[in-house]
Amino acid sequence: MAKEIKKLTQKILRELDAEIIEALKPIMEKHGLEVSMAGGRFDPNTNYTAKVKMQIVTDGGVPADFVKRAPMYGLTADDYGKEIRLNNGKMAKVTSINTRRPKYPISVTTADGKGYKMNAPSVLMQLGRNYTEAMQYR
Repeated sequence: MAKEIKKLTQKILRELDAEIIEALKPIMEKHGLEVSMAGGRFDPNTNYTAKVKMQIVTDGGVPADFVKRAPMYGLTADDYGKEIRLNNGKMAKVTSINTRRPKYPISVTTADGKGYKMNAPSVLMQLGRNYTEAMQYR
């Protein structure tokens, strides 16, 4: 018998999100897309409206929007998924670029799923490159 949910909590919603992603993966792979959850809204007593993000992935497994936006910040497509060390000592992977955040456009995610926003010079420094030099050749 299925587990009956009496009240929606963030823990339950994270579990549901993971199940939704697993259920959608075969369909997305069939069409060459990548799927992820992009937040949502919920009322603990009544409903949950989930946002599902689907994006085109290049042959190398890099999202197409990352490939398109990376040169604007001195990055390359190869920088997707590279690990950098945060100020708190944790390691995080470069995961996306959001051009609507001009001050902190680069998103990184730690192994435990926590996301951080960073500026381009900080990320480039952690990758061993100079921001000024990287921006000259774009």
